[in-house]
Amino acid sequence: MPVAHVIEAITNQTRERYVENNPEPPVPTFRIEGTPGSFVEVEYDEKTILGDDVPQEAKDAWVKHQAWDAGLRNMFGTQLVRTLATMGTKFEIPDDDEWIKDAAFVGLDVPEDARERRLFYFSNFILGKPQDGYTISQGVYAASGFNEALAVTTEDSFQS
Repeated sequence: MPVAHVIEAITNQTRERYVENNPEPPVPTFRIEGTPGSFVEVEYDEKTILGDDVPQEAKDAWVKHQAWDAGLRNMFGTQLVRTLATMGTKFEIPDDDEWIKDAAFVGLDVPEDARERRLFYFSNFILGKPQDGYTISQGVYAASGFNEALAVTTEDSFQS
């Protein structure tokens, strides 16, 4: 089902809520000298932060920002999976309680809330393996009119 507009809204709202509760720490930077007397301020990245001449305070700031970014990606990934499962796909939950009994038998707690239960069913009984989730997400992206580059960017925000 097409949910591009919902995913866009979730992206914006999730970031706003996260930043409100967790102000973004600055990404550490370093200077690259240009012509005499000029320079460019550049953010460290995954490669440059590993240099032997990188000050420890920059490495500490990098770790802090990476942890902040991971928290945002985790929050967004959770919201995105919920959107794909509840609004981006159509499926029917069996009318009988056998699947609930099966889940309880193996030690899983089935949520009482109807939406949480739908997500639980999707995650535990529809998705057989991680590749299935990827395939479903690609179908939702296609139905939503996402181009492939955006789909890859969005997929990168998923939890592993």
